[in-house]
Amino acid sequence: RGEEKNREERRSWRAWDMAEFQEGKYSTGNSAATVANAEPGGDGGAGSAAVGTLATMTQYIPSIDTIKERFGDIWTRSRPWGEFGSVAQMQVITNPGELKDRMLDNFQYFFFNYLVILIVLSALTILTSPLSLLGGFFILAAYVYLFVMNNEPIVVSGYELDNKGKMVVVVLFSLVVLWLTGAGATFTGLLITMSILSSIHAAVRKSSNEVDFETAYEPVNI
Repeated sequence: RGEEKNREERRSWRAWDMAEFQEGKYSTGNSAATVANAEPGGDGGAGSAAVGTLATMTQYIPSIDTIKERFGDIWTRSRPWGEFGSVAQMQVITNPGELKDRMLDNFQYFFFNYLVILIVLSALTILTSPLSLLGGFFILAAYVYLFVMNNEPIVVSGYELDNKGKMVVVVLFSLVVLWLTGAGATFTGLLITMSILSSIHAAVRKSSNEVDFETAYEPVNI
């Protein structure tokens, strides 16, 4: 009878906690810890921990409005796209010193233009490769569980993992996930492609510091 009573109490705790969580009575900041610790040692501990991890992860997933706001800020800080792609301002130079200065100037001047292109290409890559999104979700879950829900050192199979140890675990786990989902090769290829395209543009586009002698010349009336 005692064991049956304990099981009944655990089921009651579990039902009560889940009802409270679904009604939004837990605050976002402590919902994960509360749900995860609702029934220590109980049969549903793993399930509660999973729910707590998902609840905590929602804090790190930006809303659609936040994404729009941040992308809009980046877009407004970029240079006019007509200026960015002006064919009339394209000129090849062969002097290594001048080429280096031009590329450094353009990387700084058109930084947000390059960033917009990278964001758009990344979004298209994720939409065409759902496994990449799934891999990122698992990596985020591992980070939240190890560093947010368990910010103190944890013991695994008799070994204590501090922050450095947990970071090693996250990095190794991330490499495995990226390899299994193919996201690593996908995003590596994307970064390489973007680096090549931006470098070509920065090399052939006249920088804002270069004097255009064709348009800057003004005849002097004597």
